Amino acid sequence: MTTKTVTNDIGTEAIKLLRAVEQHEEGTCDAAGTLLAVFGVVSPQGRFADNFGFLNPPYNMWLEDLAYDHGAGNQIPRGETEKSDSAKVMMKHRLRRGLSRRTVPITEAAHNALLAYYGEKLDLIASIADLLDRDSALYPDRQSFIRRHAEACEKLCQSIR
Repeated sequence: MTTKTVTNDIGTEAIKLLRAVEQHEEGTCDAAGTLLAVFGVVSPQGRFADNFGFLNPPYNMWLEDLAYDHGAGNQIPRGETEKSDSAKVMMKHRLRRGLSRRTVPITEAAHNALLAYYGEKLDLIASIADLLDRDSALYPDRQSFIRRHAEACEKLCQSIR
């Protein structure tokens, strides 16, 4: 069985970025749960944490498409994913409110974990936007979603600083 090799930098970068996004996403539920525990469901932070589109953006699919479009073939890595450093810290310091509807006080460790996690998310979003910009003819509609997602993440980071 032969595999097609990546033919250019965009395909290679898409694969590398796909792996980074997958590693980052290992902490998504813990970050969202912490936001809901600390700020509550009706707060702006809670609404962000409860927004399915922002919690599960289509970046993985977009990056796979980009990798295939640029000759990645079946070189896209599959299988067990290592967690990113910020995802590991987020998982370690997550907060939960259990069955109570009351919010819980945020710890300094959880606060720092949230800032690191969403800071890494902003960096990944910027990298995805840059990569898609280089191939904007194929994906013109995706930049508006990326822009909205980045703005929402930035507002979230500002509100928890």
